[in-house]
Amino acid sequence: MKIVFISIGAYPYVSNWGYQDNELNKAAVRMGDSVTQISTSYIPDFLTSYIKEDKEFMEPVLVDKFGVKVIRLKYRYPWLGRQINSRLRWYRGLYSILEDEKPDIVFVHDLNEWSLFDITRYLKDNPKCVGFADLHATYENSCRNFLSKWIQHRLFYRYMIKRNILSFHKIFYLTKDALFFCEREYDVKLPEEKKEFLPIGGVMANAEDRTKIRCELLSKLGIEEDACIILHSGKLEKSKRTSDLIEAFGRVNYKKLYLIIIGKIPKHYEQELLEKIEKDKRILFLGWKTSTVLREYMIAADLYAQPGTESASLNHAICCGCPVMLSPQEQNCGGYKFYLDEDKVFYIHTIEDMVNVLNKVVNNPSILEEYRGYSYQIAERLLDYDRQIERIKSLWREIINL
Repeated sequence: MKIVFISIGAYPYVSNWGYQDNELNKAAVRMGDSVTQISTSYIPDFLTSYIKEDKEFMEPVLVDKFGVKVIRLKYRYPWLGRQINSRLRWYRGLYSILEDEKPDIVFVHDLNEWSLFDITRYLKDNPKCVGFADLHATYENSCRNFLSKWIQHRLFYRYMIKRNILSFHKIFYLTKDALFFCEREYDVKLPEEKKEFLPIGGVMANAEDRTKIRCELLSKLGIEEDACIILHSGKLEKSKRTSDLIEAFGRVNYKKLYLIIIGKIPKHYEQELLEKIEKDKRILFLGWKTSTVLREYMIAADLYAQPGTESASLNHAICCGCPVMLSPQEQNCGGYKFYLDEDKVFYIHTIEDMVNVLNKVVNNPSILEEYRGYSYQIAERLLDYDRQIERIKSLWREIINL
């Protein structure tokens, strides 16, 4: 089967990353499908410290080390400048590329792009090609000011999406908040048969490998095998509440409790956070790691902590069988409680809540095995990227009556 994924919105496709678009691509390749990723070489300002331009961004077409064909498009009207183009998102040659690729499935990550007109024109001209799309925008990441809400989303994107959304056979929403945002801000009411929950997923870890991976990592770090390891990761902005987690951790007096922090601290916040980290020898800041290395730490950890804003890393940790402590993110539609049982994960709001959870796992470590079992169950049922790709392909078979 030939699948074309399109992600030309907020950020470019980076082969070594572990985001949803990367992992769905790799899952499809593992299943023997031919996969093309259409993206761009444009790097937005907020990602310049994370993405370095290398050969991958210079080549308009390449096959990456995972077997994914990556095509990078240029803006249709570069003279409009980056500020306008980054919101317009209209790229040159998309329709003709789809004609050359001849996909069975087109899967669009997020609908906020003018190139949507080229995609839906292709779908209408080629009825044997099935279109899917997913929704990413929420009030957490969009409509944060007057221009964004009333011009960018309610005027520009609303017109674009209302004209094109029904050309797709299925609209997947990553969270209930994303569906709520779409239906409210773009004034669309999707029929039940058109929408389906498909959260950010992860790659399933083999439970039998955990002991070996854990022993190797702890030995490398000089940590005793019977230690309790708390893992925290991501782009460590203040909204991630890393500082609050460090404060809570410091209030738990157990010498075999360790906090491992993996990620990148923004420059404006770096000195303040590093000073807090250096005060406690049980806290290890390891800096930025590849998705492969981060996954090993998730397999080895006893608890994954996400006390602040949402991150794709959480569901990766669950797929590694890691128990999780997290903020429920209850904005409009229940946040994580929509699909994660509150009796099987540790939901927290305050620093005191974090202290209570850490004391609980230190004094009753057997609870972690119970929660670890739940993580594996929910991952296998809902989050495994291999199963998600199979679900997408089964929908394709249903639609074309195979």
